[in-house]
Amino acid sequence: MAVRARTWFAYGERGTDSGNARMFAGARSVRCGCHRAKGAPSTSAVRVPRAGFLIACALLGQAQEVHARATIDLCAQRDSVRALVPDSALDDHFEIAARLLPGGFGGLTTAYMFLTQPALADSARHVAGALAGCRNDEYSARLWTLVQRVAVRRGDYDWIELRKWYGVVLRNVSWDGVRSGDIDEGTNRLAYTFATQTALDAFRVRAQSLGVPVGALALSVDKGTRWPASSAARRSGFRDKL
Repeated sequence: MAVRARTWFAYGERGTDSGNARMFAGARSVRCGCHRAKGAPSTSAVRVPRAGFLIACALLGQAQEVHARATIDLCAQRDSVRALVPDSALDDHFEIAARLLPGGFGGLTTAYMFLTQPALADSARHVAGALAGCRNDEYSARLWTLVQRVAVRRGDYDWIELRKWYGVVLRNVSWDGVRSGDIDEGTNRLAYTFATQTALDAFRVRAQSLGVPVGALALSVDKGTRWPASSAARRSGFRDKL
């Protein structure tokens, strides 16, 4: 039985949904011209008083400055998280996304992503748009682009939870009879296949005793497929597209 090695890195607290959502809610790039063009009606003929217009311009300028500072802060936050990740595997990119995006990021394909709070999808896309403006490697740039474009599905678990439970299983559960195991970003589950039903049942009981929710497990008896022709191949194809 071959299983792609994984490690769960517990670094810091995940980004708060409300904080990131407020940071980028309604942020827009606006240019405000406060001078009357030649031939334009005088300010006395305009409904909005000139003083009010100037105040509005000032407020818009302040909003742009706040947004720019927030973007810089978010890039710095991203860099701090990335500094604690020893490699650039797909799972690492997803964990960084889960810690930075509001909404409880639970995985991404080229067609959809999982959020435990789909109502925050727009906020997640705003944050992804700002992160796309940071200095990114190729994988990160594609990830933030996909987050802004793909459909949203409700997930039951965020990626941090899934990766934690995968690490628990990897370290503490016997893998006798296990044919394959992975975090499946396409189903928001830990997916395992087994040689026999007996091996499956023993694995499930042990995983539950360690605190892994049974709902987070997608378990099946293998019907002849061998690693890496199943989940590893799917992930390889997704990695090429990402």
